[in-house]
Amino acid sequence: MFALNRILSGYVGGLPGIHAMWAGADLTWHHPLTVGTEIRTTAFLKDLVEHETRFAGRAFQQIYHVEITGSDGTALCSGDSWCFRTERDTARERGTKYDESRARPPMRYTPDDLRQIFDLYEAEEIRGPKPRYVEDVQVGDELPPMVKGADDRHRLHRLRPGLGRPLHPGQQAGPPAAQEAPQPGDRQRLRHPRRPGAGALGSGAGHRRRHPGRL
Repeated sequence: MFALNRILSGYVGGLPGIHAMWAGADLTWHHPLTVGTEIRTTAFLKDLVEHETRFAGRAFQQIYHVEITGSDGTALCSGDSWCFRTERDTARERGTKYDESRARPPMRYTPDDLRQIFDLYEAEEIRGPKPRYVEDVQVGDELPPMVKGADDRHRLHRLRPGLGRPLHPGQQAGPPAAQEAPQPGDRQRLRHPRRPGAGALGSGAGHRRRHPGRL
């Protein structure tokens, strides 16, 4: 349903310059949504609730209500979607939410820890096109474990460029759209913005492809 209305998926207005973080939604289905159904959506600001948080001190929960109906007015789905508005500088300078996490020593994975993680990845079921119907599950069924990680800075350095995101503040996320895409055999040296001559991982090795844009 989030693709049908941008407010339901977290878009908010007002409070310019105040950071917005989508925090949740509560939806109620009234009628099945079938292929080919033409829909109409309406949304309005339902409430603005002030909170005192550990993350950023004073924050506001901005709640919108969304109605999704068919072209004939049949109610299909309705619900609330909300985000939290916080001041970035206040969160950075005065927030206490992550003090305990920052005080903990870095996580160290032993070979046994990594072996267990890899075994769980290997055992994960890949369903692909195999559907799971409602009659195939029961209330109380145990869900299989799902592993996320282990992450480190090297994995993140590889992930972010793949998502088209910059590695560092001020770094260009990707080549300008008007420029020609690089071709096999092209060469370019990707440089760390704060370390002239360093490669994409700050190692000095550098990846080589020629392209007018600098990453």
